Amino acid sequence: MSTIVEALKQTKKGQLKYDCNWKEEGRTEEIVNSVKQNLATLNLSPSTKIQLALSNKSQPSSSTINSNKNGVDNNHHHETLIDSLDHLIIDDNVDDERSNDPNFSITDIELKNYEKQKKIEVIQRLEQQQRKWNEKNESMMKKYEDQMRMIQKKYLLESMRFQKKYDEEIQQLQEELDNSIRPQSISSVSANDDINNENKKRNLKLKEIEEKHRILLKEKQNELRMQINVSKEKINNSIRMFDDCLKEFPNDDDLNHQRNIAKLLEQDIESIESNNEMIVQPVINNNNADNAQENIVKNKFQSSHNIYIEYQSKLLKFENLCQQFQDNELKKPLRTALQLYVRSIINTISNISVEHLREKVSRLLNLFGQKYFEHRGKKIHISDTDYSYHFAINTAVRIILTVASKQQNISLKLAPVIIILWANVPMFGDIFLSHLYLHCPYVIPYFPTRTMNQNEIEYTIVCGYQLDKNGQLEKEETFQSRMFSLMELYSSIIQCNMPVEEHPHNIQYGWKWLAMILNDQPYDQLTALLLDAFLSMSSHKMLSIYGRQFLKLFHFIQTNFIRKIETITSKESRQTLMKFKSLLENMDEKLSQLNNNNMNVERIAKELSPNGLVPNYFFTKSYIFMSKR
Repeated sequence: MSTIVEALKQTKKGQLKYDCNWKEEGRTEEIVNSVKQNLATLNLSPSTKIQLALSNKSQPSSSTINSNKNGVDNNHHHETLIDSLDHLIIDDNVDDERSNDPNFSITDIELKNYEKQKKIEVIQRLEQQQRKWNEKNESMMKKYEDQMRMIQKKYLLESMRFQKKYDEEIQQLQEELDNSIRPQSISSVSANDDINNENKKRNLKLKEIEEKHRILLKEKQNELRMQINVSKEKINNSIRMFDDCLKEFPNDDDLNHQRNIAKLLEQDIESIESNNEMIVQPVINNNNADNAQENIVKNKFQSSHNIYIEYQSKLLKFENLCQQFQDNELKKPLRTALQLYVRSIINTISNISVEHLREKVSRLLNLFGQKYFEHRGKKIHISDTDYSYHFAINTAVRIILTVASKQQNISLKLAPVIIILWANVPMFGDIFLSHLYLHCPYVIPYFPTRTMNQNEIEYTIVCGYQLDKNGQLEKEETFQSRMFSLMELYSSIIQCNMPVEEHPHNIQYGWKWLAMILNDQPYDQLTALLLDAFLSMSSHKMLSIYGRQFLKLFHFIQTNFIRKIETITSKESRQTLMKFKSLLENMDEKLSQLNNNNMNVERIAKELSPNGLVPNYFFTKSYIFMSKR
């Protein structure tokens, strides 16, 4: 113990310093007791910090220190120093009550301070590692996104070249066919002029009969056209009457419903009229019947394919403009602020209230309509010239689709925001559809076919699959979950109760999608999954608008189309099919309550509607623009 005392005598200025290793060695109490027993042999002078603590604690403490020089009791002086050291060792954050507790020793205090310091160091190291991991993760995700974009771009260019080559070959074959028919017909007539006199007479007779038949059809066509015109005039009068009534009662749902039905009848009559113009064609030229059927099949395929190519070409040009803004290093602060602003708005969309949604819409409308946003108390403007405006739209669409893919039960809250932005900013709608078709081409509906130049990974990515963080294709369950969510979002958009003339993508697109799906062959689990997502969100709107026509489609699905899906669905993948059949059974139970008079259509439609629909007044301009934020 004398060695400890000697060592303390030789310390700088005689100051007593605590070593945290004393605790680990179990010597803390031993050393402190030794110091207290040998106070008479020690001449410890306090540091500046100790003197300050002593002066703040009490005036007698400083007088005691001074009295040491005048020969006053050294024991009292050293006891005061030890007490002061006890208080200095205590961490600043320790409560006064705990520090003054006589049972709370120096050893316990130092141990707690030591542990606290270690925790702080660990937290700092964790935060540093987390930052490094986030940077690495962001870099890897950007790498895979670029890789997927390159694959999609390659597929798009190949599809465009294939389409162009296909059209050129068709045109060339048509020209060769025309050139080969003309000389042959002329030579056959000149060579067999005398031999085929009877055939000529027969042909003349056939032409005479055909002409009479054509005249008869034309008379019937004229009669039908007159009836159509009368019906159109009646419907137009009804629509005008409804419009006049709606001016006085703009929020009357029944009037809106009746007007929508009248508009649909008008469209049906126009469709009948256009089909009536085609009645004579097959009679005049029976030889073209096979070609007409072939053209129908060809146009059916090219319609969805061409829509996909058109929107992806548009997206490719748009993202090239965004890339110019991203590559500009001088715009990095603006780019970062834009991303934070848009992400903070979209990621916090929730089911809190309608006013909450209106506030989100208002802020995004300022960004895309007024082209400014507030960041850290400053108003920041974006522009078309540096393509920051394009970047803002592209960023918002990407984040919306990410949120829709990952969060459940969010589509009915995202859809009103999307459709209002779409109605006021058409560019937003075009880019949204382009990205949606890219991530889920089945909402067109378009089912990509594999080309000869594509490998398996490239083809699956075009079909909507994504790469995970390890560069591997995602699992089938993840893919199906995302396709369901995106189809659900699309169906939620078309059923929004915005006025028909203002709705940029209304329920008519849903009817067209449903008809195209039911006229095609089903695709294993995918068709059942898509129909499940679609009908669960918009069946109530389809029933409200189309009434008995929708019931016919539903009956066809339940009795005919579902059997086609069952025949191609394997035993291992029947879960999706069973979920869809459960939805159909639930719908059938509610639809069976309809009577022949259609008196309770609206009541059944209300029962079919999903939970969480935004009220109709949300879509009125007076509500959206009632205050500027």
